[in-house]
Amino acid sequence: MKILIIKTGLTETFDTSQVTQNVVSLGDVLRSTVILHLYHQHEVSWLTSPEAFHLLDGMEELYDLHLSLHEINLGKFDLVINLERSPDILVALKDFSSDKILGFVIKDKQVTLKGREFTANLGEWLSRSHVMNINWCQKLFLLLGEQWSGENYLLPLKNISLNRADLYDVGLNWQVGSKWPSKSWQKENWIQLEKKVNSSLSVTWQTGFDNLIEYMNWINSVKVLVTHDSLGLHIARALNKKILGLFGPTSSQEIYLGDGLALSVAERPAFSCPPCYKDKCHNMIHCMKSLSVDEVELGLRNLIKGTNGKLATGRE
Repeated sequence: MKILIIKTGLTETFDTSQVTQNVVSLGDVLRSTVILHLYHQHEVSWLTSPEAFHLLDGMEELYDLHLSLHEINLGKFDLVINLERSPDILVALKDFSSDKILGFVIKDKQVTLKGREFTANLGEWLSRSHVMNINWCQKLFLLLGEQWSGENYLLPLKNISLNRADLYDVGLNWQVGSKWPSKSWQKENWIQLEKKVNSSLSVTWQTGFDNLIEYMNWINSVKVLVTHDSLGLHIARALNKKILGLFGPTSSQEIYLGDGLALSVAERPAFSCPPCYKDKCHNMIHCMKSLSVDEVELGLRNLIKGTNGKLATGRE
């Protein structure tokens, strides 16, 4: 079977906003690669954005990689999995047989989410009881009529240098992209964290923020990544790194961290707003400020020792 996956990152799959964004969500593209495990016996092509090219180029699981919709003959595909709501893509698929599409389509002039066993408005589907509290990968598999069993994201190994694996104990992934400045933990906190641990642990600061291949190789050079909810987190997950995730305006429940740990402010009584999913904080106190250096250090040390998540949050 010939399959086309459409995931450019110009919209986020399970974001109820209908607006195409100017900043490509590379993390959303990367975590979509989890579905390639379902189709390894088929001829799979992928339409993505130029910004996401190095996340997919050279992927053994892909037959072909496209950067433009105009170069694709849709008629040759037996199945199209469309994870984008970009107007040009929706219009191009309008005359394609709906029986051969999973994901977003236009139906009765409305953008509709079409799965194996349902057709629904995205917001209505996400509010269903069996969908609300499952992680992002589970939702994507559910859309395709499958059950997620812990399959990981995939990266093209040709872009990763094995010689740089695990050179440092800890990587500080401190910068955030322009789309989500509200995710940021203050720079002075990162500096204090390094001071607290660098006598016993080797520490490296984020490099390659504007160079995707360099960035992936930097993440591959660490054993544990301390990170916001970001592309770096998903790359670390794909590389099977231990992750200490810092969550404020987004939900840690959406992301499976493997044997990693999540520090989330959503459970704290002082804040009723998170996860708000807003790019900027409009409150008197930004929720990320409630994450102390001491508790992040504790979480890091417990993660390295292999202790459980309750200890890592400083709560029994």
